[in-house]
Amino acid sequence: MIYLALFASSLVFIGMRAFQQLNVQHDRYLWVPPVTAMMAVCEVLTVTAIIKASSLYAAIPLTFGGVLGCWFSMWLHKRMRERIKHGKR
Repeated sequence: MIYLALFASSLVFIGMRAFQQLNVQHDRYLWVPPVTAMMAVCEVLTVTAIIKASSLYAAIPLTFGGVLGCWFSMWLHKRMRERIKHGKR
């Protein structure tokens, strides 16, 4: 169960970090504060889960969750930018 928690927390945390990087790149100032707050919560949960796992095998779900989170945030950010560009909110 702890490995599932590691996967989920990594997916969300790395996804948020990638999303935040895209916010900075595209000057989305209003999106930065809420994403930063969510990143802080996710970071604490991820570190706590890593400590509970106390195993090198924790790197496996962290890796897969991070990759999927990054890909998802790239897709989501692009979709949101396109909707805003075309006036669809």
